Amino acid sequence: MLLGRVLPIHSFKLTCCQDVDVQVDNQSRPVEDWQSHLVRQITTSSTVIEKQVNVRTETLTPVPPVEEERQKKSPSPPLKKIKVQEQAPAVPPYFTSTLVNSSVEEGKRFTFQCRVTGTPLPDIVWEKDGIPIQNNPDYQVKFEDGLCSLTIEETFAEDSAKYTCRGHNDAGVAETSGHLSIFECEPELEMIPPTFVTPLSLVNCDEGRKLELRCHVTGVPLPTVQWFHEDKCLDNDGGLLITFNNGEAVLVKEEAGPQDEGQYSCLAVNQKGTEKTMARVVVRKRVEPGQFPSFTLDLGNVMARAGQKIKLEAEATGSPLPTLVWTKDGKSIKDSRDVKITKEGNRTTLVIQEAFPKDAGLYEVTATNPVGTAVSSSQVNVKGRLPQESSDTEVQSDMEPTKPKVQLHLKDLSVFEGKKVRLDCVIVGVPEPEVIWYHDGQPVKESADIQLVFHGDRCSLIIQEALTEDAGNYKVAAINSAGEASSECSLNVQGKQ
Repeated sequence: MLLGRVLPIHSFKLTCCQDVDVQVDNQSRPVEDWQSHLVRQITTSSTVIEKQVNVRTETLTPVPPVEEERQKKSPSPPLKKIKVQEQAPAVPPYFTSTLVNSSVEEGKRFTFQCRVTGTPLPDIVWEKDGIPIQNNPDYQVKFEDGLCSLTIEETFAEDSAKYTCRGHNDAGVAETSGHLSIFECEPELEMIPPTFVTPLSLVNCDEGRKLELRCHVTGVPLPTVQWFHEDKCLDNDGGLLITFNNGEAVLVKEEAGPQDEGQYSCLAVNQKGTEKTMARVVVRKRVEPGQFPSFTLDLGNVMARAGQKIKLEAEATGSPLPTLVWTKDGKSIKDSRDVKITKEGNRTTLVIQEAFPKDAGLYEVTATNPVGTAVSSSQVNVKGRLPQESSDTEVQSDMEPTKPKVQLHLKDLSVFEGKKVRLDCVIVGVPEPEVIWYHDGQPVKESADIQLVFHGDRCSLIIQEALTEDAGNYKVAAINSAGEASSECSLNVQGKQ
C-alpha cells in the first residue's frame, strides 16, 4: 500500500443532516482544508436553509502490519459537523397596505403611510405628480422595517397632487398611489348679537278672532327664538302656530280667548348675546251692547336727548266713552312736578318737562269701558347729550315738541342697472327728528356708492350706480321726543339695455 496518497472520493448526493465519510492521508492538506473544500462543493443556490453535514476524516500513516491490523479493528474517529448557509431567493416588492386618497385643511400637518415587503427589502422612491421628491425639504420621508411614510408639516394649496410610493429590488418593482386634496378653511364670520329691527307691538284682539304676533330679528349667526306668555315658554303649546323664517318670527292663534290676554315676549339668542322684545295682548270680550274702546290716535315710539321735553298723545273712542289710564313699565303714573297728565274729552296727553335716562321705558295708555279694554303703547328712549351740547339750556327749548310728519313721501322708482338713483322725502318735527334709512329691513350705511344727504327738512338717499342687489323696499323713519313717522317705497333695478 502506498503511503501519503489521498483515497479517492466519489461523487455523492446529500440530504439535510446526512453523514459523509472522507479519508485523507497525513501528507495531504490539513483536515480543515478538506472540510472547507467539501463544503464549497456542496453549496448550492437553492432555497434558503441551513444544512449540517457530518464529515468523517481518517488519516493514513505508515504503520507495521500488526499495528495496521489493530487499526482496522479499532473504532473510527468521531464525526465533525460543518454548517452550510444557503443564499435566500429574491422576492419582488409587494405593498401589504397602500396609499389612500385623502383631503386636509390648508395649514394642517399630513402624513401618507404604506407598508411594503420583499427580499431583499426594496429601495423606496416617492414621487409627486411623477416627479421625485426625495431631497425636497418640504417633505419628510421615512422607511423603517417596511413602513414607508411621507410627511408634510404645513400643507398649502400647491401640495394638492397625486403621490406615488415606488419600491424596487432585484426581483421587481411595485408602486401605490393616492391623491391629496387641500381645501381652504372658511373664514370666520364676524359675530353680531341679536337685534330686533321690528319689535313686537301692542295687539288688541276681539275674542274669537285670530291673534297674531310678529317681529323681525337680525344677528350673525342668525339667532334662534323662543316665545313666552307671562314668562311661560310656548314652544310645546299645540294650540299655537309658531314659525321662524329668515329672521321673521310669527306666533298665531286662530281663536283668541280671555286666557290669551297678557304680556308676550320673544327671546332671541346666538353665540354673541341675547335680546328680548315684549308686547301686551288685549283680548276684547264679545259684548253686543255698547262699543268697544278703540284708539283713533295711537301713541308712537319716542326718542329724546337728555334734557329735552317729551310729549305723548292718544285719543280713544267707545260707547260709553272710555276712561284713560297711563302706566310706565306696567306701573301706574300719576300727575307730578316732573310728569304732567291732562285729559280733555277722549284725548289724553303726557308731558315730561326734562327727560333723563330714567324716563326711558314702555309707556301705555289703557282705554276702558263696560264693553271692553284697548291699549296703546309707546317705547320711549332717552339718549345722552351730543358732544357740542354743554348745558341743559342748549338742549331745552321753549317750543312745544311736535310729532314728526312726512310732508313729501317717498315714491316708487324703476331704473336701469348702472344709472343713478335718488330717493327724496321731506320730514318736519320739533325737535328735529333723527332719521334712519332701511333697505329690506336693514339699516343703510353710507359708503362709496351710497350717500345719505340731509338738507334742512329734506332727506335724500343717493346711489351713484344702481346694481340689481340695490333693488327692494326702502324705508325712511324719523323719530323725536314727540313721536315717530315713516315713509316707504319700492326700487326696481332692471338689467342693462
